[in-house]
Amino acid sequence: MKAFKYAIQDVKKYLTYFVLFETLLTGLIIYLGVYFVLVSLAVKGVFALLPAGVYIWYDLRLKMKESRIKEVEAQYPEMDERLLTASEYSEDEGNPFVDELHRETLKELKKVELSTFIDLNASSKKLVAIVVLCLLIIVFARFGLYFDV
Repeated sequence: MKAFKYAIQDVKKYLTYFVLFETLLTGLIIYLGVYFVLVSLAVKGVFALLPAGVYIWYDLRLKMKESRIKEVEAQYPEMDERLLTASEYSEDEGNPFVDELHRETLKELKKVELSTFIDLNASSKKLVAIVVLCLLIIVFARFGLYFDV
């Protein structure tokens, strides 16, 4: 059943985008924070790329190993193991039991709202932190406020 296969691919793709977005926001906060500290201490700000890059690499490596299907099942307990089982047999065609499982799971999958996987509160706080750090960097650069070590 190709419709089920495409639906599973879409869910995995968009959940991966959400993970990437959250990781990049946090990585940007780390970069700006370290950059602010380094520039305040009269050290080249380019060195701030290292901790941010390491964080992004490590976090993505851990989060990409996690199953997106299990995330959906955790948010929607009524799918209890059905979605995982159906996705494991997404290549099987012609089997009436698998086709019926795909149809039932696709009906349940249409009820899944991707917005439940985005934490707007955390994302908003991260965006505010990014704006504040950018403003601090601009103010410090404008007025030449840095520490002589």
